[in-house]
This record gives sequence, C-alpha cells and structure tokens, in this order.
Amino acid sequence: MTNMRKWNYVIAIIVAALGIGVIAINSKFDIEFGVGDPGAGFWPTLLGGLLILLAILLAVMTTKNKEKDEAKTFTMTLPQNMLVYKFMALTVGFCVVMYIFGLLIAALIFIPICSYMLGGRGKAVIILDVVFVLVLYLAFVELLHTPLPEPIWLR
Repeated sequence: MTNMRKWNYVIAIIVAALGIGVIAINSKFDIEFGVGDPGAGFWPTLLGGLLILLAILLAVMTTKNKEKDEAKTFTMTLPQNMLVYKFMALTVGFCVVMYIFGLLIAALIFIPICSYMLGGRGKAVIILDVVFVLVLYLAFVELLHTPLPEPIWLR
C-alpha cells in the first residue's frame, strides 16, 4: 500500500515519456499547413503534445492537492483493480491478433470477450458483435474507401 501522491507523479512521468516518444517517432513525418492535408505527422504529434500537457496538469494538480493526495492510499492488488488489468492485457492481445489476423477477425474475437467480462451473456452479444463488425466494414471499406488493417499474410 502506498499513497496516491507518489503514484500520480509516477503516472505523470510515464505519460510525459510516452508523449515525448510519440512526438519523436513522428518527427520524420511532414506537417504542412495551408495545403488542405496537414500531413501524416500532424495528428500523432498533436496527441503526443496532449499527453505531455495532461502529464503536466496531473503533476501540478498533485502538487496543489498535496495533503489530500498524501492521505489517500492506493493498493494495486485490490480485486476492483483486477478487471482493469485484465482489460489492459486483453487490449495488448487485441493488438497482436489484429497485426496477425487483421482488424475484422480481431474485432470478432475482442468484442464478445469484453462483453463477457462486463457481464454480457446470450445471443445478443454475438448479434451485437456481428452487426458492429459489419457496420465497421461497410462504413470504412465501402462508404469511405479506406482500407482496414489486413492479416499479415495479405500485406
């Protein structure tokens, strides 16, 4: 068990590092204003900057509420936190499955698992899954003519 103040600073450092990493990775992509398309690096760089801004905000708020956060305790192994950790692992699994099998298959697997973890049962979960993936396909591939991430063997 430890106090919330300490963990807020740890999270702020991690989020700021992620933001700096995103900006560094995207520095090789062009950002051009005034030509209609701001370039491939614009949105990722903007999101990296937002991560840094939010990390600074968290650090400032933690410093401002020092006594209040010092009194709060935080235990990582509480049963209430375990569902969050399971979803984090599931999200990593989703990314791996999407890289190997493509977005559509990953979504067909991921949505029912998430629904089950949140208490969803029955045929409605499967129907929702199929309808969501169908709408996803129709909206992006057919309507917007945007390719979805494909399985690794089709690249």
